[in-house]
Amino acid sequence: DRDVTGVQTCALPISRIATPSDGEVAAYYLALKSQIKAPFQEIKMQLQASLKATEIRDARLDYADALRSRADVTVLLKQSRVEVAFDRGRLRGDPNAIVTIVEFADYQCPFCKQSETTLNNLLKKYPGQVRVAFRDFPLSSIHPYAEEAAEATRCAGKQGKFWEFHDALFADQAKLDQAQLKVTAQTLGLDGNAFQSCLQSGEY
Repeated sequence: DRDVTGVQTCALPISRIATPSDGEVAAYYLALKSQIKAPFQEIKMQLQASLKATEIRDARLDYADALRSRADVTVLLKQSRVEVAFDRGRLRGDPNAIVTIVEFADYQCPFCKQSETTLNNLLKKYPGQVRVAFRDFPLSSIHPYAEEAAEATRCAGKQGKFWEFHDALFADQAKLDQAQLKVTAQTLGLDGNAFQSCLQSGEY
């Protein structure tokens, strides 16, 4: 395409993107079948729209890349960056790794439990390259045991067993009341009196 000055330009090809065929939509459905419970015919139109939206988005990204490659543009703005503080005593992985993931989590949250598997897999897949820092984010309004559970892990950390306690709580989220926290401390070999004193003092 050429603009009014006769300079060749790159037109955004949205109008040329065809509606996905039935075969393409069916293949898309099969790829997502493990995540979708509804029958194909019930959600066929939604899947078709979603697939086309994805293609349009990709076309826009390609268009933007094409424009950047042809333009003489210098970006002087610095990329936005926020420093997130974390406790080095609650750091898992190589302390010198170049990638730091700061996790904000709640011990009573089922989705947080699921994310633990992902984070542990990342540490195994990229040894020496990734480290994970943990920050407490108890949602007390909906998870009544989360805050005391977080305090308990800190008390365990005073005895060098933060991660062991952390893993135990996520392994069984049914054991978060105070009586079960004491049992977990005992199972991990913590000094029971020191642990109980720390927990009752409200130090954390």
